[in-house]
Formats: sequence, C-alpha cells, structure tokens
Amino acid sequence: MNKSFIRIFFFVILVAAFSIMHCTENPFGGDEKVDLGGTRISGVISVLGGMPSEGVYVWLETYNISTYSDKNGDFELVINQSPINSGDGVLKLYFYAANYMIDFAEVVLKEGKFVYGQEDINDKGELIKDISLVPLLNMEVNVEPDELIVMEAAVEVHMSFTVMSETITIFYPLDYSGYAAPLFFKDVNSDNCYIIETLVPDVRPQSVGTLTLAQSTKVERLHYVSNHNVSFIPEGYYHVIPYVLIERTDIPAQLIQSLGDEVESFGLPYLSMPFLIDSNTLRIRTD
Repeated sequence: MNKSFIRIFFFVILVAAFSIMHCTENPFGGDEKVDLGGTRISGVISVLGGMPSEGVYVWLETYNISTYSDKNGDFELVINQSPINSGDGVLKLYFYAANYMIDFAEVVLKEGKFVYGQEDINDKGELIKDISLVPLLNMEVNVEPDELIVMEAAVEVHMSFTVMSETITIFYPLDYSGYAAPLFFKDVNSDNCYIIETLVPDVRPQSVGTLTLAQSTKVERLHYVSNHNVSFIPEGYYHVIPYVLIERTDIPAQLIQSLGDEVESFGLPYLSMPFLIDSNTLRIRTD
C-alpha cells in the first residue's frame, strides 16, 4: 500500500475522532451538532452615573457560581465543577449591584461547558451583550476630616442618598440591634470590619426607618464619630459603610442566598452585599 495513502488515511481518522470528542448534540434539539466552547467566559460591565465598575456581582443561575468585576469592569467566570443534575440549554447570567437595576445575559450550557457562539457569547467565549447598570439609589459617604488621631479628635460622616430612576422603598434605621446609630468601618486592605456607634444630633423622621421615596428625593444624615468609640480600632485606612436595605422584587432568591447566610441582616455578613458607594477613606492613627 502506498505510504502517502496510509498517512492520509490515518490523518482522516484522527480528524474524525477529534470532531466526535468535541461535538455534541444541539442543546435546542435537532440533528445539528455544536462545538462545546469551554469552561470559562469573560466580559466587560459598565456602570452608569460615574461610579467605577469594580465590585459588580456576576452570578450564573442553576450552576450557582459567581465572580466580581475588577476595577476596569472586566470579569471572568469559570466552571470548576458541574453541579449534579445541572440543566442543559439557555441559562441566565446575572449582573447585580444592590443599589442598581439588575441586568442579565443569556448563555448556553451543555454537559458542564459553555457553548460558544450561542446567544450572548461569541465564538471566543466573550460576552457580546452590552451590560450597563442603571443606578436606583446614588449613595455618597463623605468623612471629614479624612484622618482621625485616636483620643485626640472626632470626625463627621455625611450620608447622602438620592433616588435616581424610580420610586423605591428603603429600610434605613437609626438605632439597630442595641447599637446607637451604628456604622461599619471596613479595613481597605483586609477583611477586618468593626461596628462603631455614633451620634446623630439632628434626627429627622423623614430619614429614619422604612421610607418610600420618589425619584430625585434626597435623604441626608450626619453622624458624629467620637475618638473614644474608635479607640480599639487598629491603625489603617477604612471605608465607612451604612446599614441600608432596598426593597427589591426583581432579584432571584437564589442569587441573594449565594452571597451568604443572613446577608440582609444587620451584622458583618451584610458587607457581602455588593453596594457601589461613592466614598472617601478614613485614615485612623494612634499618634
């Protein structure tokens, strides 16, 4: 037998075997075969209103896997292990920030892999749908001055919330769980966080409790933080975070559950809620 013919014959066999291994049935039915793309997809998220795009929560339903966008709005989602009885077909990939309108893209999965070139994913595994999150509640936190020397000074924390898109209901308590006007102090460079009591001298009824707010309504609150109340906090840089909840009916319950237990309750798990807040940092010093 001619050697050239043998080489060509074996090449055809190898190509056929490769095609069988990498093709599967169309998840939408029919006889057409599709190429399974891979276990990862990527994309870019933008946030309207001038906020950075970092920290948007990206969650895939059914598979219950997630990631966050980086400072450029880029994300990469990887399937490390396919869940038991995972569904094939079209699934929703959600993009969530707690004070923004939710958005989603549609992706196709088959046998624990993304199918590239289908729905909102191109043949390179990249998101092609424009994801631009629209603000519901603009949240600003301004600490003055932005440096606190323990036992020598105090600071003011100015809270300002503005309704941006539609009428919403928020829960914004004053005192909670035995704490007086508490705020979270989150270390910028670690997972350390502290609950700090403050003083709110001018308590306005229209800014406390469960509030239904029309578009363009602004809620403001001023907190005084005494040096005594932060005397136990280590030196460092901190974000100051309020406890506020926005009533939502458009968020899948499984998405909220994926953020952690009691994430909507007052306590440290609350910090897993992906709020996008315009804030400065507070430096705490001991000398």
